[in-house]
Amino acid sequence: MQKRKDRLTCKSNLRRETMKRATIFLLAICIGVFSLTGCGISSHKKHEQGSVIYSFSGEDDSISVSNGVIVLDAKEETLYGGDFEYKKSESDSIVKYSTTIYFESGGERVVLMSHSVEDMSGEIIKDIAGNMGKMSGNGLRIKDIDKFVNDFWFALETTDLNGNKHTYQLQLQLTSITGKDGN
Repeated sequence: MQKRKDRLTCKSNLRRETMKRATIFLLAICIGVFSLTGCGISSHKKHEQGSVIYSFSGEDDSISVSNGVIVLDAKEETLYGGDFEYKKSESDSIVKYSTTIYFESGGERVVLMSHSVEDMSGEIIKDIAGNMGKMSGNGLRIKDIDKFVNDFWFALETTDLNGNKHTYQLQLQLTSITGKDGN
């Protein structure tokens, strides 16, 4: 009788332990599923939080900028610099250049992105063109976008073999793709 009671107690403890493990396992799966799905927040709900997307471009006789994009939302601000091209024939003697995307506010230049290239061997840079890269984080602010809609600029500064420096500025045109209301 005692052996039977011990076997029943052992089976009961085994079942209890198995149920505890199953409960912990199911709880872990539920937590994982909710964390991966964002607790049911749909992408539509995220979009309603106010994504703002602008494209920008500009062109003159010396330089052109195309395919630039600014994406602002509650989570992150991103600036894709786009592509630039230098059209002047003096590119045959340039040893150093820098590109800058900025806006002017109160007479002050507020730099959003800057990139420099220099041939340290003293040789000339053959191709002054390319993609300007990407910057993301909290450097841009949705409240600031209205400040630089009409004062958004690209600057190209070059230095030739003789040390002569040239600066080219191009006003960029911002085009709203989606507004603050997500439309």
